[in-house]
Amino acid sequence: TVSGTVSDAHTGVAELTVDGTSVSIASDGSFAHSTTWDFGTNVVDTEAVDADGNVSTDTRAVLAGDFLDWGESVSEGFQVRLLDGPGGLDTLEVLGEDIVSEIDLDALIPSPVFSDSEQTCINIWPFGRQCFTWYALTLYVSNSSFGDVDLDLDTRATGELRATFTVEDIYLAWYANATVTEINYSGGGDITADDIEVVASFYPSVGSTGVINLGLSSISASTSNFYFDWDSWLYDALEFFGLGSSISGLLEGFIETALEDTVEGLLPDLVGDALQDLEIAFDLDLNGVSYAIDAQPSDITVEAQHLILALETTVEPSTWVKSDYGEGSLYGDYDVVSWLTSDGTSLGMSLDFLNQFFMAAWGGGLLDMEMDSSELGLDVSDLEVLLPGLTALTITTEALLPPVVVPDGTAALLELQVGDLLLTLYNGDALPGNEMIQVYVTAFVEMDVDASADGTALRPELGDMDLHFDVVVPEANSAGAADTEALLELLVPLLLPTLTDALTEVPIPDIQGFGVSGVSVTTAGPDDGVLVLGGDLEVR
Repeated sequence: TVSGTVSDAHTGVAELTVDGTSVSIASDGSFAHSTTWDFGTNVVDTEAVDADGNVSTDTRAVLAGDFLDWGESVSEGFQVRLLDGPGGLDTLEVLGEDIVSEIDLDALIPSPVFSDSEQTCINIWPFGRQCFTWYALTLYVSNSSFGDVDLDLDTRATGELRATFTVEDIYLAWYANATVTEINYSGGGDITADDIEVVASFYPSVGSTGVINLGLSSISASTSNFYFDWDSWLYDALEFFGLGSSISGLLEGFIETALEDTVEGLLPDLVGDALQDLEIAFDLDLNGVSYAIDAQPSDITVEAQHLILALETTVEPSTWVKSDYGEGSLYGDYDVVSWLTSDGTSLGMSLDFLNQFFMAAWGGGLLDMEMDSSELGLDVSDLEVLLPGLTALTITTEALLPPVVVPDGTAALLELQVGDLLLTLYNGDALPGNEMIQVYVTAFVEMDVDASADGTALRPELGDMDLHFDVVVPEANSAGAADTEALLELLVPLLLPTLTDALTEVPIPDIQGFGVSGVSVTTAGPDDGVLVLGGDLEVR
């Protein structure tokens, strides 16, 4: 409801409209008009006409919608999708190389691998106790080496993240000593395998503290074309001992178990740490105020074609200069129902996070400024035509409403809305009595967003502006007021970059050791309420 009072001391009020709709006036001059609001900033234009045809206007801004209580986190302020393929999860497969660097089969396989003997001892007078060795065997392996390594990460519709770790061209050297019926043998040879494959199944989740748990479900290893190159004497000895059919399987099992244990010990931490690196926490300093920005993992989803990690965001300024927190930050509960982009890596930034950030910037006083003409690149002499008598210019701004961004739905990706920005121009110092212009400004600005060349930061670009003014000084509805609006049409665009430039300092979540190339920016979701930065993940 828009309500108030209207009066005219001389001829009376002939007509009253609110946003172009005629409104009836009670005998005491009061009025009330029911209206509906669009999501975001709305302008209310009230116009009164007296019996002589004189017009008086009042222009005010209203911020409407759902709001997130200040201090609460945006549950999906950031979303990161890694596609199951090139430029996404496939890029993380380089982590398999780190596992190989940790493998030392020589240390992991028991030494000796096998040792057994049997002998008979009897007492023979006068020679004492005599022993006869029927057989003895001691087998060692050493000098392990590997060929290529491959890690394949595969997402499943069941919510499973499957990791297949393959090590090719396994090689070990063997050496053995044997005794058969008191006859000694010794020698060595090779042990090879085309490859060993370790398959691990994970069901990832995020704990209450934001820690990613990969949730290892199962792990198994298998060998392809395992070959134990024994020579004839060792074969004869093993057959004599009855070990010919088992020793090869014993060796193969030791190698499989060693790799299985290594992968189980290293892979969950490597992949988990990589995803955990997407968390960001940093302090951003703007105009003497520090803004603590934090984005922690809140949920992880595995589907047939991709993995999606959601991060909840908070923003907290070190200083709060406004009188209260109002309703909190504008909240559209934006989501990405389907990811239309085919990029290997997509970074979704909800407008709810951007409005949370702008709310913090507003509360920290980023738009409450005092500056002189030189700071805006203005020459006082150029303003004397519109501001006669101007000797020195001081400009102050005070934002009554937090700025917000909403989907634009037309030419641009977004619309930046700044409601009721009180702008005062002083002749000299910012003191009462020196005001030359005082006006409330509401701006609707087309805003496109791009990414920096390295894909690490946002680059907002402002376009066409729709400006609304409510002039206080000089007297509203005077000829001077009209000149004032002409001046402000030129001045306001110089002020807004103070706000949008702050976005260039907000880093895009990334994975340590990796970067995103070929970044493009679009919007997604049923309301186009999520900025999506798409590109390909690559090793830095």
